[in-house]
Amino acid sequence: MRNTLTVLLIFSILACFGLGPIGGFYKGKNNLDIALSGGFQTADTYLGSFGPITYERTFGQGSIFAEYGLTRSFDIIATLPFINSNFQDFGVYLKKRIMKSTSAKHQISLAGGYSGPASNYNTQSGLAIGQQAHQFIGKLVYQVSLPMGFYFQCQGGYNHNLDPVPSSYTFSGKLMYSNSNWYLDAWFNQQSGLGNLYYPENNQDFRELNVIYTQVGGTIYRTISERFGCFLNYSQIIEGKGTFLTKSANAGFVYKFHFGTK
Repeated sequence: MRNTLTVLLIFSILACFGLGPIGGFYKGKNNLDIALSGGFQTADTYLGSFGPITYERTFGQGSIFAEYGLTRSFDIIATLPFINSNFQDFGVYLKKRIMKSTSAKHQISLAGGYSGPASNYNTQSGLAIGQQAHQFIGKLVYQVSLPMGFYFQCQGGYNHNLDPVPSSYTFSGKLMYSNSNWYLDAWFNQQSGLGNLYYPENNQDFRELNVIYTQVGGTIYRTISERFGCFLNYSQIIEGKGTFLTKSANAGFVYKFHFGTK
């Protein structure tokens, strides 16, 4: 049972390049999880205003993730991705559980935070890795424990971007399974941008372009010891507008720390 809980407390960090860093489980007071990962992303199609545009690109990528338990139901999260030889958008988030059922099967959390560019990366070509958005994020997360080691989570939120980047709504769902040694998940994620400019209708400032997409992915995690584990994850954008049909694969490891007396 203890190993199962270790897996469950780790898995929310495993989708740094896909679903996002905010999950439904908590680390516990004075516990810190750190994950390092690396991989690649590739695409050969951009979905513009007039349909698909053939454009091939492949990037190497990496990420640092940390989540620390301030209390049993209040976590702070930090992320820093590295793509195509540049740091992309760092993120700092807070997550608080606001409701837990008597049976502990249902819980609701509120999360919010900020992300912004960690470097002056390229935004104005087919090799752009982002829009240098200054983004304020708010999310509501619902999670339920199902029979036989399964869990389901869904979350919705609003990303408020400072001009000129359009703001957006997001929604995701994830089915998870965990036992004492393994964790697996399958998920989808949708973003609906609130802008109305798309390439090549407007090519003066790519930061103004709207982004809509549906993305699917999954994770496999293996516990090595009580404090250490490794993982593989994969994601793919399957439809959208103003986005590349990107495929992304990563591998990494997780290490858990505890501070203070037990």
